[in-house]
Amino acid sequence: MVWSVTGNPRIAFVGTGAQGASIGADFALSGLDVTFIEQWPAHVEAMREKGITVNLPARTINAKVPALHFCQVAEIKQPFDLIFLVVKAYDTKWVTQLVAPILAKDGFVIGLQNGMTHLDIASVVGVERTIGAVIEIASNMFVPGITNRQNDQEESWFALGAVDPGQQHRVEDVAKLLRCAGRVEVTSDIKSCKWMKLVVNAAELIPSAILNLPLGEAARQPGFLEVMRQAGYEAMQAALLDGAVIVPIIGLPPITTMIPNDMSIEYLTKF
Repeated sequence: MVWSVTGNPRIAFVGTGAQGASIGADFALSGLDVTFIEQWPAHVEAMREKGITVNLPARTINAKVPALHFCQVAEIKQPFDLIFLVVKAYDTKWVTQLVAPILAKDGFVIGLQNGMTHLDIASVVGVERTIGAVIEIASNMFVPGITNRQNDQEESWFALGAVDPGQQHRVEDVAKLLRCAGRVEVTSDIKSCKWMKLVVNAAELIPSAILNLPLGEAARQPGFLEVMRQAGYEAMQAALLDGAVIVPIIGLPPITTMIPNDMSIEYLTKF
């Protein structure tokens, strides 16, 4: 390993929309060597001109960061030690293929995404260079150069885990860097953690999207909280069938049962 938290690793954030830009700004303001790589041309130009602005609930921050267009990846000469991938799940594989040539031989691609994207990343750069993640953070972006983040650092949460067990000892070094953006837990079972976040999303996001209502308002609709619970239970059954274990995420306490219908879905969804 040629980098460590005591050194100055070269870091890229690939996909600097609402989530990636807000997390990457924390890295930049912490003095880390960060480059943004982004596919939205107007966003790149806005960041070059004025930096990235992040509107948080109680404050606004601005960070000056080098910003590159996707088309400039081929011009990069010095590889990155860490590449944080923050793109939509369906873009994961081709974007990983795009940046694979600029990843250091002993570097990592960290998929800061919910869902099973670590499998797509590993299929391109190898399991030994892949770290999976679960994230609990909410942001949105409507204009170039400005992101609105609903969770400040103390309310943001991440889990990290190596895909290759032989690389698990290196994950803590990455976690130490990511803690500039929120709470970070290191897990040896990233697959189960990712499944638990899918359970949360199945119970919360999909039903509320069907009603086109905010989560709290959707849960108060007559009978709909039970719909959310059942969606969560069904997702947990799918997780168990895939070999996952019901584990606590988002800083929740340990559980005492592995039977989905014997535990409250509120445990994971925080209703």
